[in-house]
Amino acid sequence: MTIWYTGEIKKKKTDIIRNYHIVNLDITHLDRILNLQEEIYQGIEDKETFVKSEKEEFEKFFNENDGNVLGFCVEDEGLVGYRINSFNRENINYYQKMLELDASKDMLYFDATIIRSDYRGNHLQRKAIRISLHYATRNPNFHYAFSTVSPKNIPSMKSLLYNRVHIVKAKNIYGGRERYIALYNRDSKVHKKRNRIYIPVMDFKSVSEKLDEGYVGIHIKGTKDEYLLEMVR
Repeated sequence: MTIWYTGEIKKKKTDIIRNYHIVNLDITHLDRILNLQEEIYQGIEDKETFVKSEKEEFEKFFNENDGNVLGFCVEDEGLVGYRINSFNRENINYYQKMLELDASKDMLYFDATIIRSDYRGNHLQRKAIRISLHYATRNPNFHYAFSTVSPKNIPSMKSLLYNRVHIVKAKNIYGGRERYIALYNRDSKVHKKRNRIYIPVMDFKSVSEKLDEGYVGIHIKGTKDEYLLEMVR
């Protein structure tokens, strides 16, 4: 089990600080992964924000090198969350064609991240994305990473945008659910653009229209009363 990162983590509503590791999980952890996924899914109030992965998908990741699963393991508690990185060719081809990207470049699909509620707020998802991109960019042919995110899932959107995985498209997928498509482009110069606007994140229609006009979402500001997506063109 490869350790990718070691740090300190705080348990919510306590002063308890423990060491934790971000590790590369394997098929021997499958039962724990599935149990944790079900535990967290049952605690999600709005289940539209999360689509569960099936056991067969995890088996494919592990047995066919179709992806990897990074686990968040806390000292004395074990696995408290995980992030899936997918190399699935069907997924990659779908987004590559949708976004009209260079098919000769290597690509990665950021799949689900789940974290037990008592360890949220420690930026685990943000760190896992950064680590994944760090290792991926060691490959000079790697250029793109994709993800989908619900307009309601502000923590996940912030984690993506923090790592310059930008909102580039809006689409109804997963059986008609509203999702933003986020893209990491190694050669992106979008932060140098000057024309800026701010649209409420939850206004899916207006954000979609601006994305179609060539704007890109790069940052979230505001509070839970109204989160705004900063967009540039």
